Amino acid sequence: MNARILAAAILGFSLVVSAVVALTHRPGSRPVASPDLAGPSAPPTTWPDYRGDGFGFAAPTTPDGALVAQGYQLVTRTFAFLGPEAADPAKRYAGNNLACQNCHLDAGTNRTALPLVGIVRTYPKLSERSGRTITLIERLDECMMRSMNGRALPESSQEMQAFLAYLRFIGEPQAEPLATTSAAPLPPDAARGSEVFEKNCVACHREDGLGARWGTAGDGRG
Repeated sequence: MNARILAAAILGFSLVVSAVVALTHRPGSRPVASPDLAGPSAPPTTWPDYRGDGFGFAAPTTPDGALVAQGYQLVTRTFAFLGPEAADPAKRYAGNNLACQNCHLDAGTNRTALPLVGIVRTYPKLSERSGRTITLIERLDECMMRSMNGRALPESSQEMQAFLAYLRFIGEPQAEPLATTSAAPLPPDAARGSEVFEKNCVACHREDGLGARWGTAGDGRG
């Protein structure tokens, strides 16, 4: 009797499991996807902070998230992907081992260091240097050819599109007004500037201004 009861119980349990499996795997049904918490699902609405000790950059979960992430890498490690020591010789568009964020600090999110936040909303605009209205693509190429001592990126290239995707991603937040500062307490003075350079700048820029390599020649580290 006990064996019959046990067999019936096992059969009943099996039927319940089969029913659950059938319901959860019926045609047209999909398991609920767990939320992807790797990054934001939309561009930032407040000023981003991509400092090393700040909130940091997270690749967005938007459809162009991978392209935005590539753009961030191009801004922060330009030398590794477009520099003269880049792994792919065809991608060596920059003529030096600088990165965009050497001037546009913190991936362009530092408010007082040539920020890139919101610049997409300012183009096309008049270029005082060229005396004509230029597009953002033309301005990026000016950086590649002048600051990076290289050549223009093809407009249709993935790298150019990645730059644009990143700039669009950080393009909406409005800049908060910076606190006004009083006039400099002392007038400009080359001799005093030389002292400041020797004390603070020479460590990286060296006495001749030619700069110091971070890694070694050929390592692609910038």
